[in-house]
Amino acid sequence: MDRINYVRVILDGVLAGVVINIGEAVFGMLYMNEMKPFRQAHSLPLEPTTTQMILYPLLSFAVGLAAIWLYAVGRPRFGPRLAPWPP
Repeated sequence: MDRINYVRVILDGVLAGVVINIGEAVFGMLYMNEMKPFRQAHSLPLEPTTTQMILYPLLSFAVGLAAIWLYAVGRPRFGPRLAPWPP
C-alpha cells in the first residue's frame, strides 16, 4: 500500500481552500442583492460579523484539507480511475 505524502496533502488542501474561498467570494458578490430580503425577513444581520469573517475562511480551508485527505486515503484502495459502469 502506498504511503501518504502529508506535505503534499497539506499544500494541495490549502490550494483547495483558496479555490473554495474565491468561489464563495464570487458567489457572495453575485447573490448579495438576492440575500438582503432573506436576511431581513429572518432578522439576520445584513453585514457579516467579525467572527464570521474570521471563521468562514478558516472553515473553507478545513473543508479543502478534508477533501484532499479523503482523496489521498481513498486513492490507494480504489485506484486513480473510476470503475466502469455498470460493473
